[in-house]
Amino acid sequence: MFQHIPVELTAILIRDVTGAEVSTGWVASLLPEAADLVEDSLHLIRALLVLGHVLHADETTTRIGATRRWPHVACTDFLTLLHLAPRSRAGADLGGVLPHYRGLLVHDSLSLYAGYTHCTHQLCGAHLIRELTAAEEDFPDQKWHQQIRWALAGLNTRVIA
Repeated sequence: MFQHIPVELTAILIRDVTGAEVSTGWVASLLPEAADLVEDSLHLIRALLVLGHVLHADETTTRIGATRRWPHVACTDFLTLLHLAPRSRAGADLGGVLPHYRGLLVHDSLSLYAGYTHCTHQLCGAHLIRELTAAEEDFPDQKWHQQIRWALAGLNTRVIA
């Protein structure tokens, strides 16, 4: 998630681009104003994500200082909304998209997504491939995991063509 630049790096970037030495405190003091400036855009992005036919949702872990945090994502091919929250259904709800979504939700089958009963669910293909790769490591003498991967690749080729 390289688009999230820490306050320290933001101060360095400002110095490198403008030559102005700014403190991390000054950069941090601008965050509430910046949040206010993008609030309308975030409302629009949330609304467009809720109205979409296919939505991908995921979460990952990161560290902010010494604290472990979870960025949650809701995205389409053209829109992405990220927010930090606990790794829970309540945390995912804080993004303001999933509780209202009614289309096809693509995710990694983490249990928190099962609570969204007003949408259709699909396992993310990338996560499925990871699970099949793990199965291949666990069951190296079996062929079913390779066969499923070949079948999925064939389906993707048919859909793209």
